[in-house]
Amino acid sequence: MPLERGKLCVAENRDQEARVWFEKAAVLAPGEYEPYYQLYLCLSRLGETAEAARAEKRFKEIEADLTKVGKLAEQLHNRPNDPDIRFAIAEVFGRRGEESEATLWLEGVVRIDPTHLKARRALAEYYERLGKPDRARIHRQVLAQAARQWKDNYQK
Repeated sequence: MPLERGKLCVAENRDQEARVWFEKAAVLAPGEYEPYYQLYLCLSRLGETAEAARAEKRFKEIEADLTKVGKLAEQLHNRPNDPDIRFAIAEVFGRRGEESEATLWLEGVVRIDPTHLKARRALAEYYERLGKPDRARIHRQVLAQAARQWKDNYQK
């Protein structure tokens, strides 16, 4: 709703009010492209160059993430059981603040490759932040076992 109100304000040449609405839209949808793009345009019209540059940086980061996920999805189509592609997708969602989506991808990684240590570490950290120590412990145990195996193999 704030995004639409901001666009209406722009159409009525009320850029100061539009700015407020676009800022609200960006706060409500921090991973969405459109609010930051509209905020950038609005701030540019208002001559707020430093703030416009920050909004531009953010919408370009979002755009890059969306492009990356699209390319990874294409790769995944050809290699559906590649845990590293799935992990890369999870990283993008995590960076975007979409933890539940990232977690779904990470869980998929460990179903395909139970020894994928980066995914195990990320899941352990996620479940600890969530206050689910039992779920975190499962992943920490796998990490500890891998460390023991590494130590046994390389200290001989």
